[in-house]
Amino acid sequence: MIITPSLYVCLYTIGSICAYFVENARIPNQSVSKEGGNFSMFGVDKRMDGNRDLNLPPTWEQFCSKEDTTNPAAAFSSYRCLIDSSSSGKWNFSELRNYISTKRIKYAFYVNCKNNAQISLPYNGKSRNIVKLHVRDCLATDYFADNQNSDLNQVPDELEEYVLINVQYVISLEALNKTLHSTPENLLKSAKCGDDETLKVRIERNESYSFTGQVRNASSFWSIASKSIIEERIYPHKCIYENLYLLEESLSPYKSRYFAEVLTEQNVFPELRILNISHCDIYYIPEQFKTWEIYFPKLEYLDMSNNRIQDIMFPEGTRAVSNFSIPLLTFDVTHNDISKLSVRILERIIQSKHLFVKIEHNPLNCSCTDDMKELLRYIRNTDWNSAKYSRYRYVRDLQCHSPDRVRGRRLKDLSSSDLNCDHDLVPIIVVLSVLICFLSLGIILILRFRPTIHNPCVDHSTKTNSK
Repeated sequence: MIITPSLYVCLYTIGSICAYFVENARIPNQSVSKEGGNFSMFGVDKRMDGNRDLNLPPTWEQFCSKEDTTNPAAAFSSYRCLIDSSSSGKWNFSELRNYISTKRIKYAFYVNCKNNAQISLPYNGKSRNIVKLHVRDCLATDYFADNQNSDLNQVPDELEEYVLINVQYVISLEALNKTLHSTPENLLKSAKCGDDETLKVRIERNESYSFTGQVRNASSFWSIASKSIIEERIYPHKCIYENLYLLEESLSPYKSRYFAEVLTEQNVFPELRILNISHCDIYYIPEQFKTWEIYFPKLEYLDMSNNRIQDIMFPEGTRAVSNFSIPLLTFDVTHNDISKLSVRILERIIQSKHLFVKIEHNPLNCSCTDDMKELLRYIRNTDWNSAKYSRYRYVRDLQCHSPDRVRGRRLKDLSSSDLNCDHDLVPIIVVLSVLICFLSLGIILILRFRPTIHNPCVDHSTKTNSK
């Protein structure tokens, strides 16, 4: 089954941001025990059995190899795993988690897939001893496998980097249906939040979903899915990402209309510095992003480039929500659909000391309007070298996209005469001229044939007697 926009919205709302997990799936108990053997001073298991790497599950050395490091004091061992058609389906996160849970070393895994190779990877990928997990170009199954794995509540947070690029989750509609029938109270915090205490980088770029199987009662399925969108916003667990400084959810064209609400209502980001929501087909700036200082007090870069945003109106000023100073936020809305720019909008942005907006590469409409004429005067008369305006000198170099006669021209090179306002009046003048012609013709016809026009209100017998 290929994903539809409405189904993607359903999954995104209760999945990609809030991480819903309520399918019955468990893994064996992962109690930690000390393992004997020969260990280096850095805790790396040196035991080898021929070509067998005992730090990996059996046969995993066929598709995973340890990277050589020039730093002997590295805090973790890095493994690169190449999954192709011959090893498709063999990289299983639950198997890996069970095997390494008793090891005395830390791991970083970099998994690359070729030719639509498949791996098993539950959402959030929580495990002992894994500090970095990077997955690229893979088909992934078992999205809900950790939904009620209560053992994970005893696993300490260790993961620092969680990176998924070009990953497509293959999801059973039966499993999704079970999830939708659950209640928010059934969601485990470990499943919802993952390693929220230690995570520093979380990237989900071009993450997509495909579905297999069928649902027996489609109408009931969609009814419950719609209801879950509201219920998902009242989950009892709130994730506090204490160390997360980079969050990316880009190249996701079917984001829910509630994505910003879910992101800010269910999560806390005290240290977030970079937020990337680019290439997501979003047509507006959410209010939560316009008042970012409330939800992201340390945010320095918000990337909403390559969307469909048309308006960049921000509230006046910046609210002070705490005693510490708010860092300067660079708000990137380049390559959107912003066609109108007024002095009022610019002044409101410029006056915000904590905000710098990038609006290059938008389809600016330079037709003859009062706003455009005022904007050209503003650009011509403003001291762009002054402290207040120097950050926005680039505005002068913004290029017109339409009309055709000024396409590619910079604003600073235009004058009111270039707008050709007289030419813009031609269609109006033509229409008015045609109307006047018809009106004049009508008046002439009325005057010409007035004596022969029969007036039903006149008594013709009276006219005869008078003769």
